[in-house]
Amino acid sequence: FLDNRPVDYDQLSYDKLAVSILYNHEFSIDKGHPTAYVMPLYPAFLSLVYFLFGHNYIYVKIAQALLGSLTGLIVYFIAKETFSRPVALWSLFFMWISFFFIMHGILLLSENLFIIFVALSVLFLVKLYKKPSYMNSVLFGLTCSLATLTRSAYFFFPFMAAAFLFLKRDFINITRLKLLKLCAVMIICFIFPVAIWTARNFVIFKSFVPL
Repeated sequence: FLDNRPVDYDQLSYDKLAVSILYNHEFSIDKGHPTAYVMPLYPAFLSLVYFLFGHNYIYVKIAQALLGSLTGLIVYFIAKETFSRPVALWSLFFMWISFFFIMHGILLLSENLFIIFVALSVLFLVKLYKKPSYMNSVLFGLTCSLATLTRSAYFFFPFMAAAFLFLKRDFINITRLKLLKLCAVMIICFIFPVAIWTARNFVIFKSFVPL
């Protein structure tokens, strides 16, 4: 774990982007050559760690270990909301002793940040299903947006969630109009942060690069 050896492949790309954000104030792997190939949130997270503690991978690994522990707690709350407290405790236990989950934290890869946003979005989706409210709708949309800005593959999830809620509308005991409003709020909160990244890409590359 306490290994500060040089990184390579995808890890090196994230590292270069983070250094570029911190020292050159631009999102580029090579100075003066901006990119949209990588979503921005994980390099921004790395640059924050570098800003606080210096360009040292050990501090990144420590930060990611803390994020992993927090993810375990979020899974606990998901399981508690969905099943029961004993199931939640077992879920937390297995998350915290999972060898592959722990070992992934030593790598400079976006999954370490992505998984916590995924877990949060699932938690708020469960809460939205059990208690339809605008606050849960906003939080679900925003966490989905943060997950998408970490890894673009999550882009379709809120739309799938909206379809799920409509299919389960009778179980939620909510009117169609109220559900439409909740989904509209959810999608707006999801789209707005992603749209900032899309606008940046349009300004930089003079073409529509949504993700």
